[in-house]
Amino acid sequence: MHAHSTKEESSQAGGQRRRSRPSSHPRAVACILATAHYLIGTIGMSSPPPATGLSEHDEHVLAHVLGSGAVPAPRHGAPRRNRPLCGPAEADAARLEAEALGVMLREGESPESLQKALQLLQRAIDAAPDYPSPYNNRAQVRRLCGAAVPTSAVVADLDAAVQLSGEEFPAVKQQALHHRAWLHYLAGEMQAAFVDFEAAGQLGSEEARTMATRCNPFARLCGAAVQEMLERTHYSTR
Repeated sequence: MHAHSTKEESSQAGGQRRRSRPSSHPRAVACILATAHYLIGTIGMSSPPPATGLSEHDEHVLAHVLGSGAVPAPRHGAPRRNRPLCGPAEADAARLEAEALGVMLREGESPESLQKALQLLQRAIDAAPDYPSPYNNRAQVRRLCGAAVPTSAVVADLDAAVQLSGEEFPAVKQQALHHRAWLHYLAGEMQAAFVDFEAAGQLGSEEARTMATRCNPFARLCGAAVQEMLERTHYSTR
């Protein structure tokens, strides 16, 4: 996983300065930020995403990097975006989800903020049990909890997000598959990692495509030269 620079924030409390601990799970933080960007554009449903001042090309690149509700159109022609929110239950769930993400962005990764976020995401799931996004984001928050939450609980949320996404939520599905693939990869489960990276790559993730090639059993057997060839050609016919 990529190393990211950490941000230190200090606040005065009781005459003592406290520093927020740096994230040990930068990928989970990145997914939370990506969902925050997505929700900004979806909660209002009829409102366009806020202007950033970037060119159309840069907006496309930024959306690809952040996964903010859109994925590059894969070659098999799947939808580029999650479908719009449907009905008051999903709208309520999305608002609770945004509130949970807001807690994380404002308060960092303290145990208290993580618990607040988990409670809000549970309420979002209760409000719309078939809406996949809160499961995906609860997995990210649970991941940030470290040893306090078993990996099996994280995987269970990702399983639910993938299953519920179907064809209607490709961006959610891509993120969940990508996260689950990394968990398999870190556990040394290369075949399972390959399957999930491959699926996330089909939904447009360039990083997942590269990782799928690295996890490909044929690439591992045949060495660097064949792996380089696979990286160039593996998706050329899809």
